[in-house]
Amino acid sequence: MIQLTIGVAFVSGSFSIKSLAKMPIIPATLIATGFLATETPVPEWLYNTTNLIGQLTIPLMLFTLGVSLAKLRPVSLARSTALSVLRLGMGFGVGLGLSEVMGLTGMERGVVILQCSMPVAVFCYLFAQLYNREPEEVAGVVISSSFLAAIALPALLWYVL
Repeated sequence: MIQLTIGVAFVSGSFSIKSLAKMPIIPATLIATGFLATETPVPEWLYNTTNLIGQLTIPLMLFTLGVSLAKLRPVSLARSTALSVLRLGMGFGVGLGLSEVMGLTGMERGVVILQCSMPVAVFCYLFAQLYNREPEEVAGVVISSSFLAAIALPALLWYVL
């Protein structure tokens, strides 16, 4: 919710109810909430349609990310890597802090730390692309943080287990 409301306002530079209404996930969430609250069964045709559209989203996001990566220059790779290290380190620190503040132990603590230590999401790239906020740079951070997270994951799992 925060990423799709406050995050959009931050990236776009302004907050507008009209721009939020144009994002398909907001009205879809409201409609789904209506179905759940009234316990109305979803019509088969609507379920099939939304299910197919939902299955297309991740491949489409990855295609757009790939196109942007083709434009990535080696000069920006060092900056992307530095930002990725910062993001992953800060995420780990936030996960540790949250688990302490919330008094979490065991599996719950490990899950919070792991979730906070994940790489930059492809959604960040899509927002950068949508609002023309250096999408190639953001694509570099998405890729480099994913690569670094894959390298760091065994040590992170060892720590939380």
